[in-house]
Amino acid sequence: MLRRLEDAKLSVDREIGSYPSPIPACDAQFNYLLEQRANFSHRLDCFRAVPEGSAKRDYVALIDAFLRTIDALGDP
Repeated sequence: MLRRLEDAKLSVDREIGSYPSPIPACDAQFNYLLEQRANFSHRLDCFRAVPEGSAKRDYVALIDAFLRTIDALGDP
């Protein structure tokens, strides 16, 4: 799952990097890409913050985050 999130963020990073310039402030597609990148970055940070094998994991929260991540990735 972590690899899938990293790949999705990298894809958005590449799309932002190749976006044509100039970028008007009202460009909805570009703003959406920035939002997606922030979303993926946040989810990756959450996954990386929990040490593997930690007995302190809140499994309900992890399952909820996992399901939200799947929704954020869309249909593969």
